[in-house]
Amino acid sequence: MAATVIARVPDRTVRDRRWDTLRRAAATRLAPFGAAVLLLAVAAALLAPVVAPHDPLKQDLNHALGRPDRVHPLGTDNVGRDVLSRVIWGTRVSLVAGFGSVVIAVVVGGVLGLAAVITRTLRSSMLEALSEDYIRTARAKGLTDGAVVRRHALRNALIPVVTVLGLQLGTLIGGAVITEYVFALPGVGRLVVDAIFARDYPLVQGVVLLIAVTFIAVNLAVDLLYGWIDPRIRYR
Repeated sequence: MAATVIARVPDRTVRDRRWDTLRRAAATRLAPFGAAVLLLAVAAALLAPVVAPHDPLKQDLNHALGRPDRVHPLGTDNVGRDVLSRVIWGTRVSLVAGFGSVVIAVVVGGVLGLAAVITRTLRSSMLEALSEDYIRTARAKGLTDGAVVRRHALRNALIPVVTVLGLQLGTLIGGAVITEYVFALPGVGRLVVDAIFARDYPLVQGVVLLIAVTFIAVNLAVDLLYGWIDPRIRYR
């Protein structure tokens, strides 16, 4: 009878591969740019009282609809307010409202609305992973069912779940516009609708910028999680 010897890959080697994948992803050209844009938006929002060159509510009808110059880098609006200052303060308000609404959406919608989708996706992925050859090999080596599921099947089954979670963020943000406005809830969705009705274009720009940066950051985090979950994934 021929005996087959199966070499087990040490857990430390797998962890080293995983961190090596994250380092390679961080070394790409787009990763520093995305991180810089995200940090710049957050820093401008947090340091709005210091960074903003003018009072965003101060009106100066003598300089209404002014062109960009050294005093007003982005010009002024129809009542003479500095556009750059209003964009910075609008980002600050949008950041607070956005994170507040996202927390509510994650706590309520994540538990109730996404639970069924995540559970069904995870179940399908687990059934597919448990039928693979390496699962039968792990059981043949004498590993318990719990160890097989936790250390082998679950990690490979999490990739579709992470993908679904990343894509659902766009649905949450889009649904927040309707939900918050219909039910008069404070948040980034109602803020952007009120800003559109009031023709407060700098605030609209700040909200759109915040949503775009948040969505890009989440997709970047999803791509990095791929490499951490599955060490076989490499970024070039």
